[in-house]
Amino acid sequence: MSSNKKSFTQKLALWVAMAAIVVTSAAPSAFAARLYLGNSPDLMKGCPGTIDVMLDTEGETVSVVDVLLRYNDSNLTINDVSGASLFPSVMRFSDGIGPGEFAFTAMTSFMGPFFSGNGRVATMNVDVPLTASGVNLEFDTTYGRDVSASLDGENFLDATTDKSYTFLDRYNADIDGGFCNPDT
Repeated sequence: MSSNKKSFTQKLALWVAMAAIVVTSAAPSAFAARLYLGNSPDLMKGCPGTIDVMLDTEGETVSVVDVLLRYNDSNLTINDVSGASLFPSVMRFSDGIGPGEFAFTAMTSFMGPFFSGNGRVATMNVDVPLTASGVNLEFDTTYGRDVSASLDGENFLDATTDKSYTFLDRYNADIDGGFCNPDT
């Protein structure tokens, strides 16, 4: 009788192990990447500045990030975008992009290493008009281009976080309209 119990226990343990493998391999990934905008506390009226586009892969590995932002172009001008060390190759898109829209694709090397973690995808160089008080930047996930984070065509992006920026007054605003640099 004890050999039957042992045999039954061994079979049950094997069955549970196989069931666990099947369930975990068939379950969808619990990871979901998120795009967001970095803090830029130094954006100042009438001055150039930078805004970082950030990615938290939540454990996924990605090689390409596509971004489409919408904003009020009377409150901000996005001049250019440069890649970060994680995503050194950046292509800006202008086809089908209107005023108040900015689109780019950032890529790791084709052969890797690919990116997994939380870090800067790219830096946008911006100009803030002297009369602007702030701007809201929104990731557009409904337009013709995808906002995505992917590897081999599989999109892992699950969330985007828009951001509002409030612009600071210039230094010494009462002298010739002020200065962008406090040492001026």
